[in-house]
Amino acid sequence: MLPLLLLTTAAGPADHFEAKVRPALVEHCHKCHAADKHKGGLRLDSRAALLAGGDTGPALVPGDVENSLLVKAVRGHDPDLVMPPTGKLPDAVVRDFEAWVRDGAAWPGDSGSTTKAAFDLAGRKASHWAWQPLRDPPGDLDGFVRAKLSDKGLSPAPAADPAALVRRLAFDLTGLPPTVEEAERFAADPSPAAYAKLVDGYLSSVHFGERWGRHWLDVVRYADSRGHEFDFPIPYAWRYRDWVIRTFNADLPLKRFLTEQLAGDRVGVPEAAGFWLLGEELHSPVDVRQDQADRFDNRLDVFGKAVLGLTVACARCHDHKFDAISAKDYYGLFALLEASVPTLARLDAAGDGAVATKLSDLRRTCKLEAPARVSLTGGERRTLAGASGLQVVVDYANLRPGDWLADGPGWGTGPVPAGGVVFEPHPTPVGRAAAVSDRLFDALAIDGPERVTGKLHALRPGLVLRTPDFTVTTGKVFALVRGGGTSYAAVGHHFLVEGPLHGGLVTEWKPRAEWRWECHDLTAYRGQTTHLQLWPTPGQVLAVAAVVQAESAPPLPPAEPVTPLDPAEAERLETGYAALAGQLTPRSPVALTLWEGTPRPGRVFVRGSPKAPGDAVPPRLLEALGGTKPLTGRLELAELVTDPAVSPLTYRTAANRIWGHLFGRGLVPSPDNLGVLGEPPSHPELLDWLASRLVTETPKQVIRRIVLSDTYRQSAREVAAAEVADPDDVLLHRQRLRRLESEAIRDSLLSLSGRLDRTPFGPPVPVFVGPHQDGRGKPVSGPLDGAGRRTVYVSVRRNFLSPFQLAFDAPNPFGPVGRRTVSNVPAQALALMNDDFVHQQAAAWAERVKDIDQLYLGAFARRPTAAERAACERFVSAGDWAGLGHALVNVKEFVYR
Repeated sequence: MLPLLLLTTAAGPADHFEAKVRPALVEHCHKCHAADKHKGGLRLDSRAALLAGGDTGPALVPGDVENSLLVKAVRGHDPDLVMPPTGKLPDAVVRDFEAWVRDGAAWPGDSGSTTKAAFDLAGRKASHWAWQPLRDPPGDLDGFVRAKLSDKGLSPAPAADPAALVRRLAFDLTGLPPTVEEAERFAADPSPAAYAKLVDGYLSSVHFGERWGRHWLDVVRYADSRGHEFDFPIPYAWRYRDWVIRTFNADLPLKRFLTEQLAGDRVGVPEAAGFWLLGEELHSPVDVRQDQADRFDNRLDVFGKAVLGLTVACARCHDHKFDAISAKDYYGLFALLEASVPTLARLDAAGDGAVATKLSDLRRTCKLEAPARVSLTGGERRTLAGASGLQVVVDYANLRPGDWLADGPGWGTGPVPAGGVVFEPHPTPVGRAAAVSDRLFDALAIDGPERVTGKLHALRPGLVLRTPDFTVTTGKVFALVRGGGTSYAAVGHHFLVEGPLHGGLVTEWKPRAEWRWECHDLTAYRGQTTHLQLWPTPGQVLAVAAVVQAESAPPLPPAEPVTPLDPAEAERLETGYAALAGQLTPRSPVALTLWEGTPRPGRVFVRGSPKAPGDAVPPRLLEALGGTKPLTGRLELAELVTDPAVSPLTYRTAANRIWGHLFGRGLVPSPDNLGVLGEPPSHPELLDWLASRLVTETPKQVIRRIVLSDTYRQSAREVAAAEVADPDDVLLHRQRLRRLESEAIRDSLLSLSGRLDRTPFGPPVPVFVGPHQDGRGKPVSGPLDGAGRRTVYVSVRRNFLSPFQLAFDAPNPFGPVGRRTVSNVPAQALALMNDDFVHQQAAAWAERVKDIDQLYLGAFARRPTAAERAACERFVSAGDWAGLGHALVNVKEFVYR
């Protein structure tokens, strides 16, 4: 009898592949990962493609089952990697894949040798105009334009008539119509000197900043609320809006204008750093890490388009498909943002900060800066080290000056106190000192974190302590404290949190005299980055000695007893408090800003997923702009991107925006994208000439140059021959006929009616909410006419935008808008015909004026023709002045310039 032979395989590896593996790949994988489509950059139709892999790296390691991503995917154990998405493959098919890989992954006819095309950053940079050094070609504005026209055998149009010119200038520079007096005065004397005087008058008006500030607010997606489900307000967003208007009026150089926004918290203008924080944000996200990635993506999209004119955010999931921007570039900027968190800053810290410094000195003199000493060094640290899994995040009892991160003028300027950091709004009250110290606390207080529990949190003083960033490991974080206070764990830098999903982020504790450990249970956030912010309960002392991570509370280290205040020191303290009382101001204004910590390397998210961290990357600028050196903060970033030798893109982008606002079309028609997918400049020499002017001149000076030019003053009337040669007016053979923006239309109605309140700045007027607008977070409606305020001062609620404004193409504030949509649709005519606000203002205007000539001068900056006058006289023969006013604002000429 012959022995029975057990065979482990009936065929060779190639046959196994053809019989089992290839059919499975075709049936289950090729729909998404073959020649026609390769999701995640991955193809599975050749051995070479498998070895090259996709965004997550090689899919196949021949002979190594456990390290082959293809096998991990088909096993279905990893929820972030399971494939195919239609459901897990049968176990027998999975075993076929495992056996194939284990035997060397044979693929007949394909040896698998392949090289993935390298990302040619240098080649991309060298081949595209926008990255090249800035040139300052000889010539002048009109000369560059005429040269292009001459090449096509064209001539510029004649100058516009006085009425058209004064109206164009008024709207372009102030967003308001010229007054009747201005229109008549210029019609009587349209000389160059009179025109220059008119220009300078509009440039010096506060309304210039309101007009041009609104242009910039489009780019930074300005709004007063977060949007999403509850449309929570963005606290003090309007202070950023006011800063923008003031800076345009003050005419800051472009370098300073951008520096203050990118790093205003570092250069004494904290409200300007609100630039980063105006985006849409999700309330109480389920996945905080994903939410942070989305929020930062919006911020980097705004930064890239607003400052550089580049679609930087396109490199979130992979190297940019067209421009010289890598995924590492994107995550270098991402890492820079991770070091900064939102906070509220006092705007007049200098005055009360001096008082706080005197208070700090007084406490030090009275020996109040030394609480019971707690030390984690030496034997105490060894004692703590006995706790399970203990990691010291920060030991405040043993820091050097400069090692701590504290915010608020209440700290004064003294060195780090010995024995721990002490928050002490006042010691145990003694006589008059109690009332004075309460006043001091109130003066130094600011509103609490943006939203910690869905409602504005309790007041926190101008004394906030922040730990360094750390990665949550054990799940529990303990703070060694004495006194009463609040601690917030800023996981993912998020403040819109509440409910059971986010338990453990906020810890409040009642005042107690003894040292103890207070706990944050952050088990749900293991592996994520956070830091703690701590501040005292109003009117209470808070001392912080250390923050640690551990599985359970460590044993308390020994502490020295508190030395009581002797009577002489108590009397000196009381007298000192009384002397400071008269120097205090009322509670200071505050603004939303960033609080910068210490940047540290970040990770490239493979395919843009924070669940798939890849290569480490330091905080840095784009490599194509010399970003090979790690940056220490946003101020360094600002210094680089405002250096024309480093980033010519910055100045080209700004010059192009200015031109676009004055001509309706930029020299580069895609103002937010100067990259490969944007359009090339129509007049490259003119663009560089203007950009070079912005290096040495202010934006207002460049605007003045443009509006004084012959090119700007051309008529908008069409000439048939020129329209054939230049139908889109790319060569600037005439001015463009342009519809007014929604704000200019509304503000014109208020100006004509006499209702316009020209008061600048301040909190926004609530937007008018009509009866058909509804939803969660619905605000209390403001007045129909917005209390007469200019549109820039009316609240922009993301979920309750003005229908009238939207009809005339006001942008949805969800991303950068460098060039508004300009439509001509029936809804606009219907709005002018039926809107209650239009009827209200038109009637008030006509009834107030009751003079046909004055109505025409107000509406069109000209007097009526004989035919128009006759028609109007017939119209008002029955006394219907309100009807005439309404008819005039429905004339196309009213909404076009």
